[in-house]
Amino acid sequence: MDIRTPEFHLGLFFDVTHEPLLLHRPGLHNEPGRVVLGIEPLGGRFRTKLVDVDQLGAHLAELEPSPNCSYYLSQHTMRPGAKTRRATDVAWLNALWLDIDLLHPPASYERAQLPFGAGLAERFNQAPEELADLLCDHLHELGLPAPTLTIDTGRGLSVKWLLEQPLAAQSDLHRWKSLQAQLCQGVAKHNFGTALLPRRWPVDQGVRDPSRVLRLVGTTNPASGKLCRMLRTGQRVDFDLFAEWLPPVAVAPAQRRPRARDSRDASTDLAITGVVDAAATGLWARRLRFGLAVIRHRGGAQSGERNDSFWILANALAWCAGGVGDLRARLERLHKGLFAGGAEPWTREEAAGSASSVMSRLDQGKEHLYKMRAATFLRRLSVTPPELQQFGQILTPRSKRNHGAMGLPPLRGLTPEEFAVAKRARQKQGGRFTQAQRREKRGVDGGTLSRAIQLASQGESRATIARELDVSERTVRRWLKKHDGLRNWLVAQEAAAIATRQLEAEAEAASRRQAADLLSWLRDQAGH
Repeated sequence: MDIRTPEFHLGLFFDVTHEPLLLHRPGLHNEPGRVVLGIEPLGGRFRTKLVDVDQLGAHLAELEPSPNCSYYLSQHTMRPGAKTRRATDVAWLNALWLDIDLLHPPASYERAQLPFGAGLAERFNQAPEELADLLCDHLHELGLPAPTLTIDTGRGLSVKWLLEQPLAAQSDLHRWKSLQAQLCQGVAKHNFGTALLPRRWPVDQGVRDPSRVLRLVGTTNPASGKLCRMLRTGQRVDFDLFAEWLPPVAVAPAQRRPRARDSRDASTDLAITGVVDAAATGLWARRLRFGLAVIRHRGGAQSGERNDSFWILANALAWCAGGVGDLRARLERLHKGLFAGGAEPWTREEAAGSASSVMSRLDQGKEHLYKMRAATFLRRLSVTPPELQQFGQILTPRSKRNHGAMGLPPLRGLTPEEFAVAKRARQKQGGRFTQAQRREKRGVDGGTLSRAIQLASQGESRATIARELDVSERTVRRWLKKHDGLRNWLVAQEAAAIATRQLEAEAEAASRRQAADLLSWLRDQAGH
């Protein structure tokens, strides 16, 4: 099916076979890959099956979806012969997506932050078509192109951007992962409301791995009983054009950033002129090379900055020079090479006056020279962030520098304020407490769990159990799924309790009989 045909945009022909063929496009590659189909019966175990792309249409045509099963589809094409759905098995990258869970949004999203109102009742009073239109409008505000597919999953929304040309995972997986992560984070953090009343879409941050399977269009979601159906359709997108929306995301292959070529040329040329020795090492030699490279890159020292720049470089030269005479000769060459030109010439006398304090301190000994922090050195040279990024390899040894990944800014440690915020967020999520402590804090004990199992055995729904015990429906589902052993234990405990009560009743009856016999004997004795 051609995505540009009017029939496609009408959305009248979407059944279980159409979405997989749009994603994986049989015949597009010389070596057909494989597609992962996942099946999860209600209350059963999740199973996967890998199907060749060439046989995908025939296999889906024979599929008869059951309303009691969940069906999933891999969004990317696996390599030929793949037997698992690991990220290392992905061969072709076909799409970018967002998964928005409206029924159970992430814990970080409070009800007041949802863009379409507060509370479950108000949330589902809006039709999925209205929510899809609202989401597409908000994505348009961010500068994103219209999604290729907008899907009602029965519990939320799923939007996908199908790529015009699939990317080879072997060379472009890092690009896709970076852009997918930035897409999820950018939409999740964007406030579509106001400062007083923020509105954010509950994007599931965990649904962004390359081997991810998503619910198949045309099947039923057993959790809600609703059909997973297509709401809106659009055009395919170009990956590189899509990436322009996110400037921090690099579109070049990941590699170690090489030492700046300009900085090597600058330091080499200046070493030839005799300003700095090529073999010189140490902190001040690196600072001197860095300062010379930056000023040379600017085309020479600019008017208004010459005094500070010359003084800084003179102090760095003094740490590397052999004495006052050697320093004076090097400063003359430095002045002639980088400081004498310009619209307003800077004389040798002015340069000597700028470096006079350095000369006098060197005459007393190098221990009297100026010492300064790296931040002070950069500030006095008026170094800009682009210049620091370009020539930073000179200033900082390679072995101690964090090159970052995919061209992103290098990692840095958290400030005390950021650490406190992260710690509070972690504690809020329960990371500070053990499972038993969290249960105690929530008031969940063995009696609550046994009550949940008892209600389930009586045929009550999970929603009813959740309302009865004042917990979430997800918690009830987890209890019933993971506590089959607890169910057996409770049955054994109940049987033991019944046996204990029977023994106590028998003991009490025997005691009563003995008391009656004793009373009868006493009466007989009193009669005699």
